[in-house]
Amino acid sequence: MRAVENKRDAIASSGLDAYMDSKSLDKPSALMSKIQDARFNAEMKGNLFNGVRNGFNSVVGYVKGFAESLVSNVVPLALTAATVLTKGKVSKASAIGLAAYGTASVAKNAFGVGKNHYLK
Repeated sequence: MRAVENKRDAIASSGLDAYMDSKSLDKPSALMSKIQDARFNAEMKGNLFNGVRNGFNSVVGYVKGFAESLVSNVVPLALTAATVLTKGKVSKASAIGLAAYGTASVAKNAFGVGKNHYLK
């Protein structure tokens, strides 16, 4: 999902940049105006570097999504690793902590317990 979002953001930004460039010139020039208009039209039709740019932005999006996922799930990952890799009391305590974390996550995300409702 993050890769697609990143690709769409890049396409929207390039379109906006091309539009803004087509509406302003540093120095008055009919030739530069025509070139900028042609660039804008090419951006809107989607045939100006889109294959390369979309591929690059997809890779960046995948990396960002993986990193965000890893950071946001560090607590359950650590509890799972401690449950599996240790023995005795530490393993049991980690398993209990993991169950509590899962229960709290379901309560918050599925039932709205403890969630801030900004429309109230």
